[in-house]
Amino acid sequence: VVFARVYLVNFQDFDAMNAVYRRYFAPDKLPGRTCIGVTGLAVGALVEVALIAADCPAFRQAAETAPSMDSFTPLI
Repeated sequence: VVFARVYLVNFQDFDAMNAVYRRYFAPDKLPGRTCIGVTGLAVGALVEVALIAADCPAFRQAAETAPSMDSFTPLI
C-alpha cells in the first residue's frame, strides 16, 4: 500500500482510527495518507478507507527508502 485516503464522519474518532490504522502497517513503512471529515458515508459507516497499492520495482524501492513517520505529529 502506497497511499490511503480515510473518510471520517466524526473527526473525534481520529485517534481511535489512527490506532487501528497503525496495526496494519509497519511503523517505519506507513503509507502516505489523507484524512477527510465528511457528513455521512454509505450504509451508515463511520469510517471509510480507500487504499492505493502498487507492485513495481520503483514503488518498492521508494517504500524501502522512505523516511520513518514515527516523528510525525498531526496538525489537528
